[in-house]
Amino acid sequence: GDPMARLVWVNRDGEQVGMLGPPGRYWTMALAPEGKQAAVSVGADLLLLSPSGVRVRITHGTASWNPVWKADGSELIFSSSIDGAVRRRLGADETAQPLENVRGIVSDWSHDGSLALVTVGLSANDIYAYDLAAKTLKPWLVTSANEQSARFSPDGKWVAFMSDDGGQ
Repeated sequence: GDPMARLVWVNRDGEQVGMLGPPGRYWTMALAPEGKQAAVSVGADLLLLSPSGVRVRITHGTASWNPVWKADGSELIFSSSIDGAVRRRLGADETAQPLENVRGIVSDWSHDGSLALVTVGLSANDIYAYDLAAKTLKPWLVTSANEQSARFSPDGKWVAFMSDDGGQ
């Protein structure tokens, strides 16, 4: 479907304390590490939204989704229908740069900034690790099952992911 949604700020008790942008068709969202803004996919674009009402356009007309923040909040990696995976620093004059050799859905960025986890669908969905310095994509978990939505643990020692390996 094409759902209308409201992005609502809540406190630790679940009480609404504000809105994040107007109602809209939001598909994916990632809260910034400092917790004061969010990157959201709206239609074909990515926007930064803040509770104060500030809206910053990150992309312009290229279908983009699954934003993932760098731990220091200075950059995003996201998936793009044209370029595969894209990296963008958040300065005023910065432009998006395609990640070389990456076609897939980015799901997380290591705390040290060196690796991104990417779901790549070949015969099934598999998880790959992209080394941002070497610009190489290497298999991390390739099986006959579908694996996706990989996330690093806060200490960087583990990776959690979804799999239908059990047939469910």
